Amino acid sequence: MEYLPLFFDLRGRTCAVVGGDATAARKTELLLRAGARVRVIADALGEGLADHLRAGRVEHSFQALGSDSFAGCVLAVITLEDATQATRAAEFASKRGIPVNVVDRPELCSCIMPAIVDRSPVVVAISTAGAAPVLGRFLRARLEALLPARFGELARIARELRPEVAERLAPSRRRYFWESVLQGPAAELVFSGRDEEARALMRTRLKDEPENHAGEVYLVSTPPAGDPESFTLRALRLLQQADVVIHDAGLAQPVLDLIRRDAERRSAAGRPPTDVIEELVGLAREGRRAGWLTDARNLSAAATERLRTAGIALYLSN
Repeated sequence: MEYLPLFFDLRGRTCAVVGGDATAARKTELLLRAGARVRVIADALGEGLADHLRAGRVEHSFQALGSDSFAGCVLAVITLEDATQATRAAEFASKRGIPVNVVDRPELCSCIMPAIVDRSPVVVAISTAGAAPVLGRFLRARLEALLPARFGELARIARELRPEVAERLAPSRRRYFWESVLQGPAAELVFSGRDEEARALMRTRLKDEPENHAGEVYLVSTPPAGDPESFTLRALRLLQQADVVIHDAGLAQPVLDLIRRDAERRSAAGRPPTDVIEELVGLAREGRRAGWLTDARNLSAAATERLRTAGIALYLSN
């Protein structure tokens, strides 16, 4: 990972945009959408920026560019085409210790502006680390088509209900609740614009939430030659559902990266399959969603039969 993806709260904070062209106008509009105050540093403003200035949405600085130009700013975005001028502007901003983005010059950047899919408050940011911005735009277009237009409204309704869910359900039960309502009929009601019906259905589901959930076991065989791209969609889904995953020793990091990030990971190094099966039984009886990522040879009929005779809900993926 070349860059760490972060989301900044810029509401009411000042950001500098160096440049007065159409690119500067687009960056300014993006910052304004995020609630930032924008200081445009340029000798002259193009039509788009001039409109923002007349409307009082930005401030315009005519002063000679220097480190003082960035006083009070938390971010600098530089759109200058001239390499020498862009480098000088980046140096001045860096002296202030603030993140710097220089359009189309990744070697001068301390941060990168990603391609964005905006379903606020859900926001997807896509970066190619400056290597291929067009590729990032291709991916954004695909995600735009996949995510419903009202996906953000679903998130807003979930945010409204979070205090009620936190008051009523123990932490271990909340994730089960959210997984069921955010993928089921309530979500479809939101996507079709029937928000009040969705809220009512979610509250009914919350009221009827059981005290305890039965545990589950997911048996997932490792891919041939350790190639993570060989995983089936079912295998990926099971790995993302598990809250604890026992895995074979020596698996490649790209394979382990497919496990949900917040899941507990346990190594099965040096342990016989029968021991792992007993651990899975114990975890399921605690109400956990337990996965075993292992060589297919360990997933014998005897192993699966032990889980079934224990009354454990079992899901397999080869």
